[in-house]
Amino acid sequence: MHRAAAALAVLVPVALLGGTALQRVHAQQTPADPVAALLVEVRELRIAMERLASATPRMQLLTSRLTIQEERANRASRDLEGVRSELENIRTEIQALRMQAKMVEDSLPREAEPRQREELERQKHMLATRLETLAAREQFLRNREAEAIGIVGQEQARWQELSSRLDELERALEGRK
Repeated sequence: MHRAAAALAVLVPVALLGGTALQRVHAQQTPADPVAALLVEVRELRIAMERLASATPRMQLLTSRLTIQEERANRASRDLEGVRSELENIRTEIQALRMQAKMVEDSLPREAEPRQREELERQKHMLATRLETLAAREQFLRNREAEAIGIVGQEQARWQELSSRLDELERALEGRK
């Protein structure tokens, strides 16, 4: 009965750890005496379980940090896309206003009616003012876009670093480091 319990105690961690490290050590240190071999396996099992127990909280912490960092990277990407979308809308509006301003400018020399001419001048001034405002907004958004690109890169680099650390911990647990 003790042998069955000992065999079960050996097989469960071997399955959990993939068996690679424990099998290598077992193959190297198996004495001829079955009781001594069992003691070696129990010691190896204890060491493997201690490693697993100490690594589990670190793995959970890294996984949580990785999830949080992924959310930050995704938020930064969404912010960048929002800025780019707004920038595209501004560019489209500027293009439409420029076309409208050209039409007003082209109409001015042909207009003989003073009231109509005055209205065209007012429109021209309003369009010029709106174009200046949009040009300033476009420049602001270009600066925000550049900042957002940098933030996305930083957040992705942090995510990659945490992912690499998690991979290293995983390899260490597998005994393949």
